[in-house]
Amino acid sequence: MNRQVRLDLVMVDAAIQQRPIDEAVISRYIALMQDGVEFPPVEVVFDGKDHWLWDGFHRYHCAKKLGRTMLSAHVANGTKRNALWLSFSANKAHGFPRQLGVARKIIETILIDKSWSKKTLSAIARHVGVTKQYVSKIKDELLTAHRSTGLPIEEENGVSEPKTAQGSTSLPLSRSSEIEVQTKDGIPYTQRSQEKEHRSQEPPKDAVGRVIPEHLRELYEARKIISEFVAALTKIKAGVMQHIEARDSVFSLLNVTAFQSQYDTLRATLKGAMPYCVCVYCGGDAKDCKACHGLGLLNKVSYEVAPRELK
Repeated sequence: MNRQVRLDLVMVDAAIQQRPIDEAVISRYIALMQDGVEFPPVEVVFDGKDHWLWDGFHRYHCAKKLGRTMLSAHVANGTKRNALWLSFSANKAHGFPRQLGVARKIIETILIDKSWSKKTLSAIARHVGVTKQYVSKIKDELLTAHRSTGLPIEEENGVSEPKTAQGSTSLPLSRSSEIEVQTKDGIPYTQRSQEKEHRSQEPPKDAVGRVIPEHLRELYEARKIISEFVAALTKIKAGVMQHIEARDSVFSLLNVTAFQSQYDTLRATLKGAMPYCVCVYCGGDAKDCKACHGLGLLNKVSYEVAPRELK
């Protein structure tokens, strides 16, 4: 809901402000405001007492410097923590671009939070406005750092999680597949999980859990080639976006909207060509199957539109 909010009732918290204020931007915005340019409302979360600003810090400071007492704001009900979460998505696609390193700091904050770290990498990437691969890279780096030094984890109330007897904290990012056991002599050693070993002996299965016929296994595994191209494409996009975040003048003429659209199209086209499962119509054996064109495998779209009774 949009409404006018008293400027002195808007709460500005350093933890919710994800990037430093740029005085050049302030000066430019003030000049535009004085010329009568209407800016979009700032974004705040109202907890019943305070209005927590999470997007529009430059506009807020402009209004303050201009001596205004009221501020146009879009108000949503919630808590200060809600405002913090929303702030992670601010300026990912509009407004004054984030400075270099801001997105990384946001992702690290999410990944060491006990609650937010449970979200999928894709969900985090979409919210922050970065690639899933970039989130995964930072997650791996945090895991490495934790294994050597330990990292604090913030509870939802902002209190650090208690430390273990060894002085390190548990980390929700942990993904070790190894377990420590004791020999009869009491000497510890490390072995791979028996469950994992058992799974490795099972016949390979496709994305929907069906056993892949032996004559199709090599072809199904070759889907990794497309995955590598998709990963390379994603890496290119991540590199371009890092230059844009850094306001690299070489990229100042780039149409970011067109680039994003073409990236999405090309990525979807490549992924659409990736074998997804054994053909549910012919079981991978019919050379004259019109559904898989004799390949024996279907892509994800073809599988999703197949009759339910065949799945």
